Amino acid sequence: FFSAVPMLPSAPLRRHLRTVLRACTLTRALRCASGGTGNPAPRAETEEMQKARKLLQAAEVKLASGGISQETFDKIRKAATSVNPQLAAADGNDEPATDLLALSERGEVDGVQQLLAEGANPNTANDQGTTPLLVAIRRGHVDVVEALVEAGADVDQAGAWDYTPLMYAAIWGQTQIARILLRHGADPRPKDKIGDTALQHAVREHQPEIAEMLRALVELQTATPSSATFVELEKEESGTSAPGGAR
Repeated sequence: FFSAVPMLPSAPLRRHLRTVLRACTLTRALRCASGGTGNPAPRAETEEMQKARKLLQAAEVKLASGGISQETFDKIRKAATSVNPQLAAADGNDEPATDLLALSERGEVDGVQQLLAEGANPNTANDQGTTPLLVAIRRGHVDVVEALVEAGADVDQAGAWDYTPLMYAAIWGQTQIARILLRHGADPRPKDKIGDTALQHAVREHQPEIAEMLRALVELQTATPSSATFVELEKEESGTSAPGGAR
């Protein structure tokens, strides 16, 4: 199975995944020691099941960085789930937050808005740290991004490898979404695990319009760090008020 999958994590990524797995194991042990949550304990994973989980985590990182396509990721997820059914359980649709993630990925804005109105948390992440906002950005669902942000989605909440929503927009060339995030206060200065900012991702991925927006805001923030916002930058450049909905 694993030799047939055209992607294996690099040495640094393997070290990172080992750290994550050790942390998860410790967390489960502490929960058991404190009496647990009342839920049945998950079935112990075999070595092959653990490999499948690690492979899926590595694929999530690759997808976030643009290293593989969504189609390739879906194939890896399907193969990993066939080896480790517990991965499918983690992605089940019995929780509103998980439903929100799935609906956001599919771009079903009406369903997203309904769940948000019913109290679903727009900032809930899956085991890989992926939020509804991140998957909506990756897929280019502008209306879903707007719905999530208006409902309080954290525009700076990072996912796997510390990739922020702005980094996702830069990597996937989502210029309109980058502008929405910036209008809602997204910070262009955070760095990912290897020290790159959203601006560096935009330059590397040949996204000049996004890079220019980010560069201009960073320069403004450097000059006036206490109050500079993208809305002010737009006003300064256009001489008109920015569109509504910004904060």
